[in-house]
Amino acid sequence: MRPVKLTLSAFGPYAGQTTLDMDKLGTNGLYLITGDTGAGKTTLFDAITYALYGEPSGENRESSMLRSKYAAAETPTWVELEFLYGGKKYTVRRNPEYERPAKRGGGTTMQKAEALLTLPDGGVVTKTNEVTAKIAEIIGLDRSQFCRIAMIAQGDFLKLLLASTEERKAIFRQLFRTEPYHRLQERLKTESAALRDQCAQLQSSIRQYCAGILCEEGDYWEEKLTLAKAGELPLEEVFELLDNLIEKDEQSETEGKQALAALEQQLEQTGALLTRAEEQDKWRQALAQTRSALEQGAAQEAKLSAELQAQQQKLPQAEALLAGAAALEVLLPRYDQLDAALEGLAQTRRELQTKTTLLEQQKNKQAAAAKALAGLKAELEGLKDCKTQQEKLLNQQEKAMERCQALQKLAKDLREFSSLESSLAEAQGRYRAAADRAALLQQDYDRKNRAFLDGQAGLLAATLSEGQPCPVCGSTQHPAPAHLPAT
Repeated sequence: MRPVKLTLSAFGPYAGQTTLDMDKLGTNGLYLITGDTGAGKTTLFDAITYALYGEPSGENRESSMLRSKYAAAETPTWVELEFLYGGKKYTVRRNPEYERPAKRGGGTTMQKAEALLTLPDGGVVTKTNEVTAKIAEIIGLDRSQFCRIAMIAQGDFLKLLLASTEERKAIFRQLFRTEPYHRLQERLKTESAALRDQCAQLQSSIRQYCAGILCEEGDYWEEKLTLAKAGELPLEEVFELLDNLIEKDEQSETEGKQALAALEQQLEQTGALLTRAEEQDKWRQALAQTRSALEQGAAQEAKLSAELQAQQQKLPQAEALLAGAAALEVLLPRYDQLDAALEGLAQTRRELQTKTTLLEQQKNKQAAAAKALAGLKAELEGLKDCKTQQEKLLNQQEKAMERCQALQKLAKDLREFSSLESSLAEAQGRYRAAADRAALLQQDYDRKNRAFLDGQAGLLAATLSEGQPCPVCGSTQHPAPAHLPAT
């Protein structure tokens, strides 16, 4: 980025409009700004940085402090910078927020901070944040990086030298456009770490599988198996060891199958003998059970014969009981009829009691009705002229309803008025408190701002010498220089 022309208006110590045509200084892009203390060198750095990024170059200055205290009230404050980047010209113009005379009526108003970036193709970008973002995109540096490497003011080069390694890497990556290589390097590191992790997992898996390999104690392959389990045997030898152990196990399996077949044949013969022995044992058990059953049957038969003789002796008594039961069965229907008659009698008594109660209640109601009828007849006699009174009452009722509605509306209006009056009082109180606080803050701001401006004049005056021109007005005589305010 090469600055071409810088224009200041009411900016810092420059009260009027000042233009610095840097295109006359050549196209090398490296400029030296020198001068006495207070000559306005730092203001040029501030102006360039403010035009690009909306903030001064120094850390102890704010945008609200950029308005010149020497400028006339009607002179606007702004900065415009033309610069070349990639052979294309860009123009950026900004103004800070400051207090200016109102265009209509008396008093002052606050001028808002504004920014405008004109692109090489004639397009424009507005709004302060969007202009700042676009400048950073074009140049490839943010404000902090720009101040460290593109515009080194009064020893700020030391900040770049003392910056951390990571911070310098980030600055140089953006400056020399090496970010794609950095991303490639980081991706390769990530992939390499992933492959190392995968390799470690595979080695761990191999060791886990090796731990499950078994062989007989004292076997020829036992020593190599120990090395494989410790992870000290090359993978090719591990595979060879597995092949040998598998071959040996297959031979052992073949011998075992042959021995198993012989054992199965012996087992089959033994099973046949065992089956015959089991069948003989079952017949012996069945014979013993049959003999025991015959003995129990003989004893049961003797017992049943004795019981049969006892029951035959009780047969006449049982026949007499059967005859008595038949006589009782003949009388059972008459007992049932008697129970039904008793239940019907009880039901009739309950119904009679209920009807008696209802009759008493009916008599009481009839007496009350007769009394009410007599009262109504008397009232009817007294209401022969009620038609006229009814119309009067209806008239009065209508007027009363209208008055009631009016009173209800009035009560509603009174409640709303009371609520609004309370709200008004609260709002007035808040406004008065806010106005008082605003007045105090404005006074404090005016006092501090005046002290700051007076301090600037005192600092500038402290560097003046008789016969040397003033950096502001150019006079070589200084009859009444400003003094530093007392702290």
